[in-house]
Amino acid sequence: MKSSKVEIVLEKLKLHAPDKMIRSGFLTYIGKDVGLSRERIRQIANQHGYQPSHETSRKLKIKNCYYCGNKFSSKYYTSKFCTNKCRIRFHFYKHNTLEVCTFCKLGYLSPTSRRGEHLIYCSKTCQGKDLAKNFGWGSPRDNRKPKYISIDNVKDKLKEPFTTREFAVKFGYSSFGGAYSAVNSLKFLGVIVNYKVKGIYIVKN
Repeated sequence: MKSSKVEIVLEKLKLHAPDKMIRSGFLTYIGKDVGLSRERIRQIANQHGYQPSHETSRKLKIKNCYYCGNKFSSKYYTSKFCTNKCRIRFHFYKHNTLEVCTFCKLGYLSPTSRRGEHLIYCSKTCQGKDLAKNFGWGSPRDNRKPKYISIDNVKDKLKEPFTTREFAVKFGYSSFGGAYSAVNSLKFLGVIVNYKVKGIYIVKN
């Protein structure tokens, strides 16, 4: 009985697929007609050289790899890389830029997805060593000792509206936090006041 069903399947395949290319949905149609599953019809068709139409339409295309430039063949339109390694390396270097560490002066890859923010150090080790050298216990004493500013000196140097950053540059502060504390102290003493916009100060007459 099984052989008779196989013969019926082969007759239907010869009738409806003379070029040995099976269209979509045709296997299910034969299976319901004969009383066999779609997978069994596919196995019979595969044993006698029948192929789905989408498999025969996919021809190999010669392409150039986006990363290494070597030629490779693929049957998919979206293939861009010859190997998975080329794909990983391409996306890695695409989203990273080469920077130079300010402490060890060695090059490192910095992510560019930080919206314009660039890292200064290649690692936390270099960052800690640089901060300890310039602002820690091993730094020069001029960077560690507090700044003493006279009120007369402030009035002489700051005759125009200024910001906290400009204050730090004029009085030689090595950190922005120290300048911010000094500006708040002068503001508390009434030496300087806000000028029109928040963050801009002027010496009080």
